[in-house]
Amino acid sequence: MASIAVLSFDITERKRVEEALRESEEKYRDLFDNAEVAMFRTRLDGSEVLDVNRKFLELIGRTREETLGKPSSILWVDPGEREKMVRKLAADGSVSEFEFQMLNEQRGVRDCVTSLRLYPDRGILIGSIGDLTEKKRLAEEKAQLEDQLRQSQKVEAIGRLAGGVAHDFNNLTAIILGYGEMLLGRLGPQDPSRKWLEQIMAAGQRSAGLTHQLLAFSRRQTLQPVVLDLNALLLNLEKMLGRLIGRMSGWNCVWPRAWDASWPIRGSSSRSSRTSWSMPATPCPMAAG
Repeated sequence: MASIAVLSFDITERKRVEEALRESEEKYRDLFDNAEVAMFRTRLDGSEVLDVNRKFLELIGRTREETLGKPSSILWVDPGEREKMVRKLAADGSVSEFEFQMLNEQRGVRDCVTSLRLYPDRGILIGSIGDLTEKKRLAEEKAQLEDQLRQSQKVEAIGRLAGGVAHDFNNLTAIILGYGEMLLGRLGPQDPSRKWLEQIMAAGQRSAGLTHQLLAFSRRQTLQPVVLDLNALLLNLEKMLGRLIGRMSGWNCVWPRAWDASWPIRGSSSRSSRTSWSMPATPCPMAAG
């Protein structure tokens, strides 16, 4: 007569543990995949990317198929930065806020920061990466705006200084012109000294125009252009420019003789005078040397 031995085991606890493990893995996968920061698992030697989440794929501009199983070292702009991070990991077991640059297939180089931990028994890195590119761009723009503000403050300070100097110079110019007017009243039309005094008065008037420009700049006033006769302006400067050029370089000052034509322009009298001065006078030192 044969006998049968029946053994039974209660696997209820094992099933419960397996179910709990499965639920834990699902929760981990859900958190990993839907995290709002790039997360990854790679081998320490950089030979293989083991796992990445959605944000990591967005950061590097690749698909999951293009990333998993590939060397993680190809994602680094500078391999030397990765070697530096690995040395720190070997010494401390973890790295926090390590800045480096990654390659994005569509957007080029990205400035990043990573925090990760090493599991030496398995030779695996697990960590997260943040994209600092936009933050750094905004910081650079802020620095540029602050620099522009400092420059505008310097210009404003120069304007105030120029205004003070111009105010005093305007008072001195008024005295010069006043005494010049009195001297002109005492000289007859044929007096040989009259033409020299008229040149002094013309220079004083131009100085007064420059002073008014400085005052307008310091007060942030808009200079109002007026209609000028260019012929008259050049004739007024002809004698003085001729003497200046002749003495400095031996050249003769020859203006186009189109005085019968009308050359009206719209602008500032003092600025036009400065332009007329600068064109012939600038080459003179070079010619003299």
